[in-house]
Amino acid sequence: MKNLFFLIAAMFLTTGICAQDLFSIPEVPVEKKHQNMLGQMDAMATVSIHFAKTQGLTAADYGKYVGEQFKNSWNKEAGFEGFVKGMLYNTSCFLSDPGIEIIINTSEKVKIKSHLIGHRVKKYEPFYGITYKEYIEFYEAAMSTIGDYLGSKIEFSYDEEWLYTTITKKK
Repeated sequence: MKNLFFLIAAMFLTTGICAQDLFSIPEVPVEKKHQNMLGQMDAMATVSIHFAKTQGLTAADYGKYVGEQFKNSWNKEAGFEGFVKGMLYNTSCFLSDPGIEIIINTSEKVKIKSHLIGHRVKKYEPFYGITYKEYIEFYEAAMSTIGDYLGSKIEFSYDEEWLYTTITKKK
């Protein structure tokens, strides 16, 4: 009788253990999700640039292509002002910290100083075979295409810590 009881108890215990879910949905804080998505964005961009290079294109060539694809998603009527607001918004989203400021702010020209976007590319270059210089060349070409569509000119420069974005209204 004891053996039968232990056998039944063992079966219930085994069934309970085996019935538990093998996997569960992780609870990821928003900050960690943001960090992960920034890393995914950097990886996707650099892998795409690398592929474009295998096809004989430069990072800037590929950036122009991407800009052509994206430009129609921007409101053309918003012009320079819309482009500046969009770049400020996007730059803020591309950063994991609030390291952004406007250092020139006129109706004709805006200069933004921010921590480096794509900082993983800079830190681990070559990141998937791409240098940070190529990453910025890609980004500048894409944003220049969009900026031109919106009546603006955009230029980037950078140092070890900061990215400088200058947007000028075309006349």
